[in-house]
Amino acid sequence: MGPIKFAPWLRTMVWGGNKISKYKNLCEEVDQIGESWEISAVEGHESVVTEGLFKGKTLPGLSKVIWSAKRYTKTTEIASRC
Repeated sequence: MGPIKFAPWLRTMVWGGNKISKYKNLCEEVDQIGESWEISAVEGHESVVTEGLFKGKTLPGLSKVIWSAKRYTKTTEIASRC
């Protein structure tokens, strides 16, 4: 499995501009960008996986999947030792 890529959440602000669009090589220019959240678990602004096996999952959803898999693996390892 390669790196997990997330879509940034671009927050528009009155004082924002569009320079970050060029810097981040965004396909479409969005005016008034004041902040670019690269990864977030803030409710309502959760980062979303953009490609691969977990495409469409939010960061909180992805963490649940990963932690569940780790717990399953640990439980299986412990059970196989008994």
